[in-house]
Amino acid sequence: MLEYSALEEDDNMQTTWAILLSNLVDSEQNIENHVFPYILSQLSKDEFFPLEAIYNKCIARRLNLSIELENFQNEKSSKTENIKRQIEIIKNEIQSRKSISQDSWDTQIWKLEVKIMELERSIKNLDYEEINLKHSVVKFETIPENLFKDFEISNVIRLGLVKEVKEFYAESQTLEIPIDKDDEYVSGRTYANVDLEIEVDSTTEYILTELGELFFKACKVKN
Repeated sequence: MLEYSALEEDDNMQTTWAILLSNLVDSEQNIENHVFPYILSQLSKDEFFPLEAIYNKCIARRLNLSIELENFQNEKSSKTENIKRQIEIIKNEIQSRKSISQDSWDTQIWKLEVKIMELERSIKNLDYEEINLKHSVVKFETIPENLFKDFEISNVIRLGLVKEVKEFYAESQTLEIPIDKDDEYVSGRTYANVDLEIEVDSTTEYILTELGELFFKACKVKN
């Protein structure tokens, strides 16, 4: 590690080397990944500092979302209980109306049953919202396409700090071919649908990996 750091000429990167060294020798931090000095030696300042900013953004986002999730979970229980009480009240009202109503199709009862379905749906929406928040907390940070040059993105991928993620999707095109028919058809003709060849396309994005997060955590001053 000392050999790697001795080759560094940039002042800011030298500071990073000093932080990494102090963190590695701190037994309380329990940093067991000894590949970090090698990774740092393979990064230029134009690669390190933009990725460090991405990591800082990731940590800030997760902190804010974690607080939002905790507040949501604290309120969710009371909201759910409140909705369930409303449902019970409406169910009792329905039973009361059924006992006195002579109409087999009471519109008021139908409206109350619809209200129950809406309230039950709102409970499910709370569950979905909690799942989405949990997913957002653990989601990896996306790296802007224009942040690095091609050789730089290749280098950080090689080091395992960044990963390329591709998503494929297919679209088929349908052609409507008119076919003449007898006069019994109103329009005088109908159409036959012919499926053309499927077009396959993809989207590419780059994300900061778990190794990347651990690396930049090791390169930051311990709070």
